[in-house]
Amino acid sequence: MKLDKERKKAMKKQDIREQIGAEIKRRRKEKRLTQEQLSELTGIGRTAIAKYERGNIELGISHFSIICSALGCDPVEFFRGLESWTTP
Repeated sequence: MKLDKERKKAMKKQDIREQIGAEIKRRRKEKRLTQEQLSELTGIGRTAIAKYERGNIELGISHFSIICSALGCDPVEFFRGLESWTTP
């Protein structure tokens, strides 16, 4: 039973990473930026940005803040509408 809870928690965490990544990608494309251009604007490597967008790695608060700034979005507004943040 404990394993099931841990697995569900890991799956939810992955789902949240994927949603955040998809939103970064959506906003990047909305600004008509490539991953390379976003990389240059933020100083974050292109491969890291690609991994964030796919939800492969966890996005730390400092990189999140830098990416939001480069995309011209408010960090609080970024999370509005993400399903995992509004669903219990």
